[in-house]
Amino acid sequence: MLETGSDPVDAIGREVGYEDAASFRRLTGISPGDYRRPFRIAGYAGPLLTMRGPTTRC
Repeated sequence: MLETGSDPVDAIGREVGYEDAASFRRLTGISPGDYRRPFRIAGYAGPLLTMRGPTTRC
């Protein structure tokens, strides 16, 4: 959910059973936001690569 979703980190944490963001950090060594960041940047570039050029208006 952190990798592909856009829901707030706190909401995702509650849904999967973490008490708070600190719980994720204790188990993984990084914050949920730091974990999510590389996926969000990669996801941002994806749509740019699939653009088909300018659209024409009639």
